[in-house]
Amino acid sequence: MFEAGKDSLAHSQIYVHLPYIRLTDPTLEIEYESGLLRSLDYAEWKPLDQEAAHSVRFAFERASPVFFVREASPSHDHETARREMHNLYLALVFSTGAHIPEPGKSISYMKTGRSIFRHVGIFDRTAVLHGPTRLLIDAATIEHATTLVPLIRECSLLLEAPEFRQILRTLTSTATDDFHAIDGIVSCVIALEGLLLKNVLSGITARFIKRTCNLIMGSEKDPANLQISIKTLYSLRSDALHGRDWKQSLSQTSKTDAQWFDYATQVLCRAALATLTSLKNRKDVGVALDELRIILD
Repeated sequence: MFEAGKDSLAHSQIYVHLPYIRLTDPTLEIEYESGLLRSLDYAEWKPLDQEAAHSVRFAFERASPVFFVREASPSHDHETARREMHNLYLALVFSTGAHIPEPGKSISYMKTGRSIFRHVGIFDRTAVLHGPTRLLIDAATIEHATTLVPLIRECSLLLEAPEFRQILRTLTSTATDDFHAIDGIVSCVIALEGLLLKNVLSGITARFIKRTCNLIMGSEKDPANLQISIKTLYSLRSDALHGRDWKQSLSQTSKTDAQWFDYATQVLCRAALATLTSLKNRKDVGVALDELRIILD
């Protein structure tokens, strides 16, 4: 949804909110794509959103929201900035496994003279004023994520495949506050099944464990326990889906359901990143994914 204020013509500035993210130091300004990732003070935000800003100064300052801020140009408009932040968002999620929703769910602004144009997502202003902190970032975090952005841009076709659309929906939907850990585990495992188990009619559990382990082994810090951990994720998914007592399975492990949810998200992100890296030069996406599944066997 777009909202507009008074019209005037002058240089333009763009502000895109990154929900559930904070800076390790509120005074940090991190350079990215000819702009800055930084916190806004209330005095700077208030003219961008006069009605919403009324009587919420305390909430805004407590939330300390992070925005991407840069000057607009003929080649870099509001929509371009929003796409750039979506790419950075994916890079941050894939590199950290953090439970953060996409920027498009929150709000962004373009200020042109006295005119304010707003793109308002389904969160409205809630994430700006009341969003939890799910990821603390500094320059090193952004520098690492930035190394993945070219890969994400190069894989735009692959990211439009149904399997990846499901992964991206899962990553952003499970980041909302009302998502329980076991539901997050189930959603992440189902998204991973969609990537790895097309046309598998028997031996599903064994095939899932084998393909997942082979896909992410290169980034695994504890390969000895990987197979056991992936098997546990699949067991929790199956118990929850089929009405069995998943808490009994959970009690046999040393992690909480929240910790397993974190792990499931990290596994899904690592699998997605490994697949993008492996198939980045392929245009025949469906064939490429089928070939990758065979290789993983």
